Order: sequence, then C-alpha cells, then structure tokens
Amino acid sequence: MKEYSIAIVEDEEAYATQLSEFLSTFAKEEGFQLSIKRFSSAVEAIETYKGQFDIFYLDIQMPGMSGMDFAREVRKVDEHVMLIFVTSLAQYALEGYEVMATDYLVKPVVYPEFKIKMKRAFSKLPEKEETVIRFISSAGFYVVPIDDILYCETDGHSVVYHCKNGEYRKHQSMKEAEKDLEPLGFLRINSCYLVATKRIEAMEGHFVVLNNGERLLVSRPRLQTVTQFLRQGQGDDK
Repeated sequence: MKEYSIAIVEDEEAYATQLSEFLSTFAKEEGFQLSIKRFSSAVEAIETYKGQFDIFYLDIQMPGMSGMDFAREVRKVDEHVMLIFVTSLAQYALEGYEVMATDYLVKPVVYPEFKIKMKRAFSKLPEKEETVIRFISSAGFYVVPIDDILYCETDGHSVVYHCKNGEYRKHQSMKEAEKDLEPLGFLRINSCYLVATKRIEAMEGHFVVLNNGERLLVSRPRLQTVTQFLRQGQGDDK
C-alpha cells in the first residue's frame, strides 16, 4: 500500500476538519495510507518542516504569514514537495504558478471536485523511494535530488556531498553513505570518494574525470574494479 505524509495548513477549524475527512475518505477509496498533520498557522508549519511531507494543503489567506508567503519560503529549500492551495477567491490561486503549485481548491470544497483533483495530484507523486537526500544544519534544512549529486567526500566525521548547485555536509561515515547510495548508481573509487557513475566521463591513468571536468584519484586496490566498470560501458549514461 502506498503511504504518503500530508500537511494541512489552515487557520479555520471547520475547513481543516473537512479537508482531513475528505483525505481520509479518498485514501480508503484509492487504497492509500495517509499520515495527516494539521497546522493552524503557516508560521507553525514552517518552523517544524524538515522535508517530511509529500503534500501541503495551504490556505492562502491566513493572519500573519500567508499561505503564499509560506510557499515561497518552502521553495527556497524544497523544490519537490507538492503544494495545493485552498482559497475562497480563485484569482489568488493564479499566484501559485510563481511557487510551482500543483493545483488549487476553491472554498467551499465539495467532495466530487476534491476527488477529481486529488486523483490527478496523487498520480504525480513518485513511488515512496528515497529519490532525495535531506541535510539538516543549524542554518536550516535542504532537500537535494539524488540526481544532483556528483560525488561524496569524507571530511573528518562527516561526508561532504558535492552537488550541481553547491556542497552539503552530513554527519555520517562514508560506509553509511555508500550503503545508501551504491544501489542508486554510486561507485566507491577510494577511501575518500564515492562517485555517481553517470558523472564519470573518462579515466586517465589513476584518475576518473567527471563530466564537470573534476579529476578524482582512484586507489590502487579499486583500480581494477573501476576500470572494469568503465569497460563494460556502465558509465556511459550521463
């Protein structure tokens, strides 16, 4: 059974309860398992969000931080979570394009319309495989797609993830990183480096050359494995 985590951000109790009931009914009909968390304000939701939800249902007009302001903040760190606006005025929902909203519901929400839109939205959700990796620090949290990772490098008691748009640090061992990433197309080339195989452009001597031009040293014990991998053509998918 597919399982998803849903957040409802709505300051009006009656609408929050209705959405929760509609979602529970929809889940039973479609064979989903849903975990539903309700927030009475956008401020409360943004303070507790660490990338744990698949969908946000957002009231646009709320006191303090609006649903749209909340969406802008979320998009700074998470491009993938699904946003569905709930509003009394349809024209407000047009702003949703700015934050890549999936859809919107106009109050009062009726179940037949809700069901149609939810079937369309849930069909866009990926299977519950970990296609992103989450980084949490004192500065906040970041959600990075696995496909954006170029390679990982050990640094003390942490692993630095070198990605297309920057570097992120995770407190873990390289062995832990390898366990998570090896099934997703990553190859250990020495004690310090774990490389996304689709990023390997060529091999020059004891170095692999990535498609961004970086050269990483291959250790002698792993040289044969890396060479054989490249000869088999498994590194051609870039």
